Amino acid sequence: MAGDSVWNEFSTAVVAQYVERWYIYAFKQGAPVDDEVRRAWDIASNTRLGVRRGLSRSVVENAHEGSLEGTVFARSAFRPLRGPVTTEIQCGDEAVWVIDYDEQSPYHAFIGRRVVASGFPCHPPSQHRIHVTGHFAVSRMQLAEPAPDAWLTEVGAAQELSGRFEHRIEGETAESEFSFMTEHGEAFPVINNPAGMAVDKFVNTLAYPVQPSPILSRRLRQPHWVICPFSYAQLQKLRDGPNGGLPNDIYLDVVSGQVRSRSAAQI
Repeated sequence: MAGDSVWNEFSTAVVAQYVERWYIYAFKQGAPVDDEVRRAWDIASNTRLGVRRGLSRSVVENAHEGSLEGTVFARSAFRPLRGPVTTEIQCGDEAVWVIDYDEQSPYHAFIGRRVVASGFPCHPPSQHRIHVTGHFAVSRMQLAEPAPDAWLTEVGAAQELSGRFEHRIEGETAESEFSFMTEHGEAFPVINNPAGMAVDKFVNTLAYPVQPSPILSRRLRQPHWVICPFSYAQLQKLRDGPNGGLPNDIYLDVVSGQVRSRSAAQI
């Protein structure tokens, strides 16, 4: 029995190494990898080798964009991880639409606030929430009404960008400690704190152009919310921090559950 146990452990390790090498090779070569396999590997290896939009496949071919209006809710956002993070819009007609499964979704900035979201109904990933109205791929989200203490007022469409993170030069605003330099030489400030971020390391990212509150927009030129490859240990460390991974000027209000900007609220 002991010999069988040792052999099982050995064979499992060999298979794991083979699968790891195959997966990394396939990923680097850009070969298609099934969503279920990719997610399983992410969990097993405790890391996300790649970042991409999880909701993008329209239910209807060549569908025209529509819109949703409702309140954003997200489970476990900016808190220590306690299971999957789901972001949804709850509409006035009691419809519930899932809009993102990413643990670092930019839509978390709108938690507890009414928004208008443009996009289209889409197919869910293989592992998804049930007992909801459906899934909605968002191309643009903005506040439904002015909110003086809001961190962001608008989030644009996601872009897959390659490049590297850099420290912002001395004298630039403190609202953004890092910037992202694309492979084409374009640079913009990073408004969030991405898990797994490493300065001067070439990475593939998912970047969302955002519009901060008026006082922040005067200080930041073309800021983006950036998500890069990360390990869940890195994400857990960020979430366990004193501010849940939020920038210093931003906080999660305990009573309302909303993400707020201290600077914007002082106007």
